[in-house]
Amino acid sequence: MKKYKRFKGVNNDKEFFRRPSKTSASLVEAVYRPDKYVNILYSQFKNIIKANSGRKFKYNEKLVIYLSEQFKEFNIVFDYSGHSYNDGKESGINGMTSGSNSLQILIYCSPSIEKLFIDRNFQKLFLKAFKELIGHELIHRSQYIAVKNYHNQNNITRFLTSPKYKTEIGYYADKSELMSYAWQIIEELRFLGAYDFDILDYIRDIKKHPEYKCLVYEEIYLKYYKNTQIINRLIKYIYEYLKGNLDINDVGIK
Repeated sequence: MKKYKRFKGVNNDKEFFRRPSKTSASLVEAVYRPDKYVNILYSQFKNIIKANSGRKFKYNEKLVIYLSEQFKEFNIVFDYSGHSYNDGKESGINGMTSGSNSLQILIYCSPSIEKLFIDRNFQKLFLKAFKELIGHELIHRSQYIAVKNYHNQNNITRFLTSPKYKTEIGYYADKSELMSYAWQIIEELRFLGAYDFDILDYIRDIKKHPEYKCLVYEEIYLKYYKNTQIINRLIKYIYEYLKGNLDINDVGIK
């Protein structure tokens, strides 16, 4: 795995993103920043792994219960799926979700989670997936809190369970998902060794950086949303995460 890169300066970026039409929104738009909170959780997990080095649980169900106890104060619950899907076989994490009517984050673990305390290579893959996905869900948690301040719970639940939200293409186009995926795309590219200025260059033209491959950006957003307001908003969020005021809208521990 290449070294994780971040916080390198970006030069000559004033004209990096050109407004494609007169109806486009401004470049700067507030985003929720989960980085500090993610680092707390990431460090917590590294400490747990270190403290349990070599330990093997007889049943995976017992392991996820133990992990849930360790992250109880953060309102994060681990669940054992009993099978693998997505990248679960490789990383031990099938996926994560945020509750539609609570602050809880659920982490669905695959059978390979049994290697968490005994396989160093697996630990690296697990922590990489954990960092990318937990940041995504922490952004949703902050969005949930913000929305809850303005709408009653019935309206929130109705929106999150609506057919429009659940359709795959509609899901990726939703504004709240765009913000979360913008952050996740950055983290995926950093784990591939990209500096921040490389990321901006890649977003502008992926052909300039064949060494980087971000599937959600290339296979979803470029494929289905190229030259649309949807990808313009995604790019604005990416730019804001990299170049905006890092002290605004920092995600706190809830």
